[in-house]
Amino acid sequence: MSAVNELSKTKCIFGAVIAFIWLAVVLFSSMVEVGCGDESTSSIQSPATLAVTPAPATETLTLVSSSYVEDRNATDPMTITGIRAQANQLIVVFVASDGPQETPQTIASLAGGGLHWKQAVKANSLPGDAEIWYAIPVDNVDNLTVTASRSAAGCNTGTCNGLIGVLVFSGFNLDKPIGATGTNSSTSGPPKVSLITIGDRSWVFGVGSDWSHAEARMIATGQIMGHDDVSTENDDDYWVQYMSAPTPVAGTQVTLSDTAPLDRKINFAAVEIRQD
Repeated sequence: MSAVNELSKTKCIFGAVIAFIWLAVVLFSSMVEVGCGDESTSSIQSPATLAVTPAPATETLTLVSSSYVEDRNATDPMTITGIRAQANQLIVVFVASDGPQETPQTIASLAGGGLHWKQAVKANSLPGDAEIWYAIPVDNVDNLTVTASRSAAGCNTGTCNGLIGVLVFSGFNLDKPIGATGTNSSTSGPPKVSLITIGDRSWVFGVGSDWSHAEARMIATGQIMGHDDVSTENDDDYWVQYMSAPTPVAGTQVTLSDTAPLDRKINFAAVEIRQD
């Protein structure tokens, strides 16, 4: 092979190497331009962070207000006025009444504010009556008047006294505000009524009537007397009492009770108000 041919061959090889190097530089430059090495412009995205919205905090079951009227009107209805409640608060009415000895007493109707009132529980196997009703307003209510009409307005003494109380709650279970209920009509031992809760952190309230004598209640430990109406006019007693705190766990038996007086004709009704 001649020296000229060797030189031509060397030039061809050198040219090919230069062309390869130039092509590599061009390709690398293109990769940089589309962001292969720059996170701010890269088309390969990091996995998106999933935004998790925390569940709303559970509102504590709260007794917002309580009002009571000792009814001394021989004619119906029993009436309480000036009740205030916000929309979607729970209004619970506790009614205790005298009644004739021969005929069971009951609340024939309860009305007020155009609300849809429901009876939760009733105890009237003995003379007199103890009942609990409730409603949930969809709008704020102000100066609400609640009336409870009795089926037997006349009583043995000529006056049919009673007690009506209205308690307003927030933080309750809107779908099922009332859980378990309990009743007891008894003539012996201490006044008491029991129920077994169906929800956690539920609060138990009760209302009672004593047809025998006008004597104040002595409540058991861990309970609160909401109101005790010692009605000397007709020698009866009507009261509302409740547990001092909600019961933590569902399935718990809760008993409202008094240590005195004993051996009286009582009607006692209780209700579980459920936590949200």
